[in-house]
Amino acid sequence: MPQISPHTNFTETNKIFQWLKDLVFLFKRSTNSEKHLAPTSLTTIAMSDVETTFDRLLKLPGVMGAILVNGEGEAVRTSMDSTSSSIFAGKMRPMVKMARALVHEVEPTDELTYLRMRTLKSEILVAAENEHMIILVQDTNILDEARRNSSSSSKKSE
Repeated sequence: MPQISPHTNFTETNKIFQWLKDLVFLFKRSTNSEKHLAPTSLTTIAMSDVETTFDRLLKLPGVMGAILVNGEGEAVRTSMDSTSSSIFAGKMRPMVKMARALVHEVEPTDELTYLRMRTLKSEILVAAENEHMIILVQDTNILDEARRNSSSSSKKSE
């Protein structure tokens, strides 16, 4: 059974997951070119929201990089070098596909919304919407320190 750190701030993690999900949804919506939309309408607004949300994620403590991947598996926006972006984009697609298959096999009416992996050095968060996805890579040392500080400051205010 996995151990849950007493310093884990679930509210903060859920907020990050929601931002990831919103970003994928906005990106998906902005790239679905509909003929009846004017060039400055929904598509432009959605792309502006994508940029804003992407930049907000990059400012979070411990974030080493973020990659926005389109339906073809290409990194269309990234804060990482091209080699790392290509590796993450290419390797995460099959991982998400396998995780989706597992979820459907275990519970056919359920679906994968987020994938979270933690290694000794980094934590990888993936939000997927159909074939679009956002990958967020965080430094576990900085992340753990931020969680400890957040936990201790909330205990002091009680």
